[in-house]
Amino acid sequence: MPFSSYAQNFLHNIEAAKTAAQTDNKPILMIFSGSDWCKPCIQLKEKVITQQDFTAFADENLVLLELDFPYKRKNRLSKEQQAHNEKLAEQYNPKGQFPLMVLVNADGSVITEVDYNNRLSAKEYVRLMQPKI
Repeated sequence: MPFSSYAQNFLHNIEAAKTAAQTDNKPILMIFSGSDWCKPCIQLKEKVITQQDFTAFADENLVLLELDFPYKRKNRLSKEQQAHNEKLAEQYNPKGQFPLMVLVNADGSVITEVDYNNRLSAKEYVRLMQPKI
C-alpha cells in the first residue's frame, strides 16, 4: 500500500513538490519505494514514515514526494505516473535502490541520500535529517 494511504501530505509530482518547497522554503524528501513487493520498503513505512516522530518532523520541515514502483496489477499506477517516477529514478536513483530517500532542494539539487536501516527508529531518522535541512 502506498505511503500516501497513511499520510495525507504526500505529493506525487515533482513540479508540485518543487512549487511547494519553494513556497514553504522546505527541502523535498523523495521516497523511492516498491510498496507491494519490497519488504524493507514496507518496514520503512511501518517503522518510520507513519510514526509520530517522523510525521511531526516532516509536517514542519519537509515536502514529501512518494515515488512508488508497485508490482501487483491491482496497484499499478497510471502510465503517466509510471513515466514520471521512472524519469526521476533515472536521475536520482540510478542504482535502483529500494527503499531510498533522497533529500533535495527546491531546485532539485541533491542535499543527501538516506538509506534504510531497519535498526533505526523514526526519531533516529529525524536526527539524521535535521542537520541537513
